Amino acid sequence: RNIAMSSDGKFLAAANYLPNTIVLLNSADLSVAKVIEVRDIKGHASRVSAIYQAPGRSSFIAALKDAPEIWEISTDPNAAPVAQGFVHSHEQGMVEALPVQQGLFPVRRMEIGEPLDDFFFDPAYRSLLGSSRSGDRILVVNLTTGQTVAQIPVGGMPHLGAGISW
Repeated sequence: RNIAMSSDGKFLAAANYLPNTIVLLNSADLSVAKVIEVRDIKGHASRVSAIYQAPGRSSFIAALKDAPEIWEISTDPNAAPVAQGFVHSHEQGMVEALPVQQGLFPVRRMEIGEPLDDFFFDPAYRSLLGSSRSGDRILVVNLTTGQTVAQIPVGGMPHLGAGISW
């Protein structure tokens, strides 16, 4: 679908419709660093509608085309571990034993209201603004919390990507 280069120039991310993967390549020699199978939180395969670098975050951000999710994939080898699902339990005797992803390329999932066809960022890379072909609004997602913080109604389908700013 498209490609992005990491902000440090070390990696390329290629988002594919078929097969449903994100391929991470070493930019020096184009060797494969990792292949990530794209499946939503329920395990269903999805295409990737867009992937871009987020320079201030040392990560790639991808939107799934067939599922209401945004993924953040860190390119920082010292990034914090990423856990999936419920993280803390205050019940006595409960042990937290969640699988976590560590090192390069952990996938952090953000569930949103609808699949996005394209998106762009605010200048500080704190918020993602995205739209879908079937929608009549712009979703604003806070990338720190992973939550949709606003839905901006527009009169008809907005132009995708950076054209939805005004």
